Amino acid sequence: MEKKASFGAYTEYWLQTVVQGTVKPNTYTVYRGLAKNHLLPSFGETPLKALDRKKMQLFSRRLRDEKGLSVKTVRMTMNLLSQILRCAAEEGEIAENPCMHIRLPSAEEREVEAFSRGEQRKIEEAAVRSQDGRALGVLLCLYTGIRLGELCALKWENVNFALRAIEIKSTLCRVTLYGGGPKRTQLREDSPKTRNSARVIPLPLFLFRLLKKKSAETKSGYVICMKTGERVQPRTMQLVYGRLLREAGVPYKKFHALRHTFATRAVEIGVDVKTISDILGHCNAQITLNRYAHSLLEHKRHMMKNFDKLFEKTARVRN
Repeated sequence: MEKKASFGAYTEYWLQTVVQGTVKPNTYTVYRGLAKNHLLPSFGETPLKALDRKKMQLFSRRLRDEKGLSVKTVRMTMNLLSQILRCAAEEGEIAENPCMHIRLPSAEEREVEAFSRGEQRKIEEAAVRSQDGRALGVLLCLYTGIRLGELCALKWENVNFALRAIEIKSTLCRVTLYGGGPKRTQLREDSPKTRNSARVIPLPLFLFRLLKKKSAETKSGYVICMKTGERVQPRTMQLVYGRLLREAGVPYKKFHALRHTFATRAVEIGVDVKTISDILGHCNAQITLNRYAHSLLEHKRHMMKNFDKLFEKTARVRN
């Protein structure tokens, strides 16, 4: 593809020639969306050589202050812009990447959305009562912390009954296909989100027994499946989850709250951060620390109450 001097033309070249086929389909879809929604409306017709550091800094502020985008989206958009312009600099289209040394907004601290112990108990009871076999997927997420896509891609061959564990080797997601025709999407099974996301997760005994029982009753290759034996699509599983919450009388939270609930309960019962990080598939324990700092603080506060009891015993002895 012939490169042109405008940012829009170069971005299309970069997406089609440099990036496509080198990143996961879902990542490519994200890049396309960010470019279409944020980069091209602002710089599509702008000559590459007219882009400078001042314009980049003002653009970053505008995304946050005028468009009201989250810090996460602003940082993702600016990182994508920097990737494009770094490549342009490496190929000699511009002298240097004008995004270098741009100050980005600090990552915001988001309160983790998790179910309370009471809500979790209601959800579990509704899942056990349910005649829908897919409700087992909600219990799996509550007690292993796996993601929605990982649940939908989980096969019986990934359940190691000898080790009493599940092996996360793939994820299921819907991606947008780009071409000359109308917008289309496709369901794709891909490797996990990151290298650390491929992991082995031990199962609590009750969950192991439920899976053992179900494995003897099903002919499907998928742990969570439709009545036909076909895999469950993520969107369908979200609908099953939403219906289960209504049956349980629990206010709606996003499906990802099941993962946060697992991590929160793990902190509460004293599981160390490194173990939680490994089970969740985080790149490092610092991510886990940052995300569940509030839960960790509450756990530490609870543990410190033991010193009150210790001091009270000491005081009684002295008196």
